[in-house]
Amino acid sequence: MRAKLSGKKWMFLEVLSKIVVENSIERIELKNLFLYKENNVNSTIWFPHHVSELDLCAHVVVKYEPTEDPKHPGFGDKKYIERRSELNKIANSYRFGEPIPLIEYTEEENNTWKIAY
Repeated sequence: MRAKLSGKKWMFLEVLSKIVVENSIERIELKNLFLYKENNVNSTIWFPHHVSELDLCAHVVVKYEPTEDPKHPGFGDKKYIERRSELNKIANSYRFGEPIPLIEYTEEENNTWKIAY
């Protein structure tokens, strides 16, 4: 995909990706902007070649959200949803090469994992 884009369009795409990742933006929608020809959409599939490139697509992860799906075990549990949001912020702010953040788990969380394992 990168080879098919001109330099300016690729830089623009990289800037948009950085804005989305660093500012926790879910989607940027631009009208009448075409970064590729319609017939080339599926011709090249991009995937990360180095672990550092995962930083470019971490925001695209499909999530099973406890705030949206009543079938989720944490649906309606405000304490769980807040904690999950806190952990997601930590995970999404991590970038390759940085020290892995230490998470302080609550006693309740530790006890849960003792039972799970």
